[in-house]
Amino acid sequence: EWANEYLDFSKERFSDKTYKEKKRVLDMLITALPRGVAAQDIQPAQALAILRKRSQEDGGNTANKDRKNLCAAWEWGVKFMALPEQSPFKRVPRFAEKRHVRYVPPEADFWAVHAQACAQDKVMLLAMLHTAGRKGEILGLMWHDVDFSSRTIRLSTRKRMGGSLEHDHVPMTQELHDALRAHRSKANSVYVFAKATGRRYTHRVHL
Repeated sequence: EWANEYLDFSKERFSDKTYKEKKRVLDMLITALPRGVAAQDIQPAQALAILRKRSQEDGGNTANKDRKNLCAAWEWGVKFMALPEQSPFKRVPRFAEKRHVRYVPPEADFWAVHAQACAQDKVMLLAMLHTAGRKGEILGLMWHDVDFSSRTIRLSTRKRMGGSLEHDHVPMTQELHDALRAHRSKANSVYVFAKATGRRYTHRVHL
């Protein structure tokens, strides 16, 4: 009941990706616990065993992410479902992490990829470069977000405190304006960057 109530709340408040992450973690927890155990009876030793197993199998980074989600779910339960103030998950110390420096391609490599890309992908890459938009913001861009008269693009994100959808209006460079104008004349979707079916992209892993 606690998991379901929290997930219903999360579905209304967070992005689909965040909701699915929280659902996966709570599914894992319920599967790992003895059948029928009450949420308020979860012991720190059980929490430690579950998160330690996660760390051994998938690394400290993943275990700490799961711990964060479980702590957030518990805090919600304290506020709205009378769970005990002391969280069994918060009592588990964070696991050692192996941090990897994110590789950022040099600009020459960006333009090399741009040169090989198809027409739509050239515009998409240009939009990413000229707006510094997140991947999800660019892939979810709709034509009503593009204002050619004021030369602005409205980027929308839930990556803010509270998970509410917020917008930023970013100026369009002349180069991006011209590229989007030309792309608009051939568009077959409400999405700026769309598949042949007109549906939006959710990822572009291979690109």
